[in-house]
Amino acid sequence: MLQTGTLLDGKYRVIREIGRGGMSVVYLAVNERAGKTWALKEVRKKVDGHDAIRAQSIAAEIGMLKKLRHPNLPDIVDVIDYGACYVIVMDYIEGKSLKQILEENGPQESRRVIAWAKQLCHVLHYLHSQDPPIIYRDMKPGNIILRPDGQLSLVDFGTAREYKRENREDTTWLGTRGYAAPEQFGGRRQTDRSTDIYALGATLYHLLTGRSPADTQFVIYPIGRFRPELSGSRLEKIIEKCCQPEPARRFRDCRELLSALAQVDENGAGKWLTKKRKRILLTGILAGLIGVAGAAGLPAYGARSVRNEYLSRISYAESADDFLEAADHYKQAIQLRPEAGMAYEKMLSDMTKDGEISQEEKGLMDEALNAVQQVDGKTVSNLMLFHRNHPKEYAAFVFCLGRDYYIFYPNGQRDANGYLKQITEDAFLPEETRRIAQSLVAITDYYVYAGSFAGDRDWAGANMQTMYSYHSLWTSLMTIISDSETADEQSGGPFFSLAVYREAATQITMNLQSILDAGITKNELEQALASARTYLSEHAGLRQSVSAQKLYEETENAVLNAEQEMKAYFHMN
Repeated sequence: MLQTGTLLDGKYRVIREIGRGGMSVVYLAVNERAGKTWALKEVRKKVDGHDAIRAQSIAAEIGMLKKLRHPNLPDIVDVIDYGACYVIVMDYIEGKSLKQILEENGPQESRRVIAWAKQLCHVLHYLHSQDPPIIYRDMKPGNIILRPDGQLSLVDFGTAREYKRENREDTTWLGTRGYAAPEQFGGRRQTDRSTDIYALGATLYHLLTGRSPADTQFVIYPIGRFRPELSGSRLEKIIEKCCQPEPARRFRDCRELLSALAQVDENGAGKWLTKKRKRILLTGILAGLIGVAGAAGLPAYGARSVRNEYLSRISYAESADDFLEAADHYKQAIQLRPEAGMAYEKMLSDMTKDGEISQEEKGLMDEALNAVQQVDGKTVSNLMLFHRNHPKEYAAFVFCLGRDYYIFYPNGQRDANGYLKQITEDAFLPEETRRIAQSLVAITDYYVYAGSFAGDRDWAGANMQTMYSYHSLWTSLMTIISDSETADEQSGGPFFSLAVYREAATQITMNLQSILDAGITKNELEQALASARTYLSEHAGLRQSVSAQKLYEETENAVLNAEQEMKAYFHMN
């Protein structure tokens, strides 16, 4: 165990213990260099002989928290290997757990529980929307923190897992008895989205009745048994549906559950509003709150309402039938909170999920990024506000934006170059990712600076030949190809390496003579194409992915064309 006063990694000073569970201890610490408080989660490497499960749990929490960004989740900033344990450094979430609130105050008002349920639906939907989906598997009041601003934070990812479609059942049984769905312990099937919906229902049951499922022998009774005023209510029926033993009888996903909750009034009964009337009412309430907030200096309840509408707009976008409709909701969300990163990230993800970016889609993204706001009498763009308020998230987003324009937007090299040059020296971007960005800038520089020499076959003899020659371009491409595994890891998946192989093969087809004149040998070209063939073979499963299929086929065709060009050229010469 860590001791009060311990200094970790030369900067994190342990202040006191603030929580403990069966698998870990959490401490409050301060970064003495930056003066910021953090939570340190000490996770032992070996517990009671369950080393395999333990290692799996640690890897799951660290790996998943690193890539997740959501207002209701803590950010992980560091991982320290500390002898017999790992220490995970993450956001310190100030507040009380819902378990503490239940212990201090008993059953909660239905109005409050409904509002909490909607927040939890949003964060679970975010987790379930990852690729592959992340199943939390341990929803319960003790793992939910109510912050001073009224928002919830979901903590403790030790039992979470990524859903694997090929698996028929989980290899380990983890979760909290009573809140965990039957499939988490029965071994009949693997856990999926409906598993988290069961646990959310059990959590709502506890919050409304004051009784944990363990108090009622793990039976989820109708809540009207303990709260007569809710007997037969719509809220009672929602919880019953969440907690059905058979997964197929639960809500299909969190969007369906959220829709059901939207039809419940603050007393748990149904409110029979059409979808259109609900949106009109919500818009009217929001406008009134924003007006009051503006007049009163944005009090806390106004800020929370804007935040909730922001999340609602994102939820509407995720449920949209096409990107055009989704983009409208994303843009509205961004105008509400231009400094927040989620809507930008979701919009970019939506834009690329079909494997390409059209000119119309890029135009909609440009509108969202470049729309302006008046702040302190100055006109600033949404993207500037994002950068000013969250530079770390901004750097990660701009990297993804530049990368995706290079991969998915036809002739998007110049756009990629413009964005990536903004963050090649950004200290908020991890060093490995920064190197990928620098390599991609070196590749796309060719299109920016060599463009003016497009009509001159001997442009490489100009003054810029060293930096922007075919030799420089080829070297930059081979830097990525020589370690495609690292490139995939640091750039977010195999899409980037596929695009680089596509680029190299296309250059061979279009500019073979110039590449040879620049000193690249026939053997080097053949090795590059052989490497591309191997990579395509190893990643053949991408043919089945909607987002990767087009890129995979383009790369495969580019390699085939390059091979034919090589064969024809050297046959003739």
